Amino acid sequence: MARKAVKVRSRSSSSPRKRKSRSRDRDKTKAKRRKKKQRSTSSSDRSCQDSSSVVEVKKEDPALEEARKLQAQKEEKLIEEEVARRYDAELQRVFELRLTSIEHRELVKVKVEEEKTRLEAIMLKEVEETKAQILEEMAHKKQDEEEKEKALAEERKKEEELKELEQRKLLEQKAKVDEERLKELEQRQEAQRKERQHKTQEEQKKAAETSRLLNTKGQRAAVGFKLKSSVL
Repeated sequence: MARKAVKVRSRSSSSPRKRKSRSRDRDKTKAKRRKKKQRSTSSSDRSCQDSSSVVEVKKEDPALEEARKLQAQKEEKLIEEEVARRYDAELQRVFELRLTSIEHRELVKVKVEEEKTRLEAIMLKEVEETKAQILEEMAHKKQDEEEKEKALAEERKKEEELKELEQRKLLEQKAKVDEERLKELEQRQEAQRKERQHKTQEEQKKAAETSRLLNTKGQRAAVGFKLKSSVL
């Protein structure tokens, strides 16, 4: 079917000279086939006229029949090869003519423009995809950086909270120690005050006792003096 389609296209695009050349090739091929048919017909006639002798030959020399078959196969193969060669040559000639024709050049130009447009579209698509990929990667990178910064901020906040908690504990411990020291100091001061008060009271008692004793002696001396003066 492919060869027939090529032949039809070549007929539509070839000149009368090309058609004459192809017709000559076909005539030669037909002549060879007619000769082959005549040979086979004459051989069949001879075989019919002298069938008894052929039977005897076949019986006597089977190698001759085998040689005839091989010869016929060779001739058929040569004919097929010649037909294929002429077909390929004609196809190549038509192809070369089409390559050098204005229509082919225009077709090639159109194909080149179409391919150029297709490649440009592919390139633009790849550029857009690459751009979108880069933007997506940048967005992911920015998001990762923001998450890292957020994590660092939370970590710093926790560290500051721990430091503040430790400082509060230290201040509370220090305040407790200071409070205990203040209590001890107040207790000492209170003890010292009580001791001073006790000493003061003791001293006052002693002074009062001394004063009382002195007053008693003075009164006795005065009474004695009065008695002496009255006696005199």
